[in-house]
Amino acid sequence: NAISDCFSEKAIALVHGVLPVIQKDPDNVEARGHLQTASLVLAYGAAAAPLGPIYALCEAFTSKMSTYKGSLATVLLPQLMEYNLTSSPARYVQVVKFLERT
Repeated sequence: NAISDCFSEKAIALVHGVLPVIQKDPDNVEARGHLQTASLVLAYGAAAAPLGPIYALCEAFTSKMSTYKGSLATVLLPQLMEYNLTSSPARYVQVVKFLERT
């Protein structure tokens, strides 16, 4: 939806801008603050988005196992991204084009 897309694009732009800085200087407090802001902005975007497969899978697994959802999502995300790439390639093209503009 438009609201989650807006927040997600802002978060992607923030991360895209500060990751190279943090890679060169991990102790850069200002850049790390921007990364924290990106995390918060992305959380707003996720809250506005419909619940997706990653959330459903994490809920199913964590209800049966004592596993942290964030860790499980990290493991499952590459597989879900690969599935989404084949089922919704236009969304990935949209993100790449957005990154080229930032």
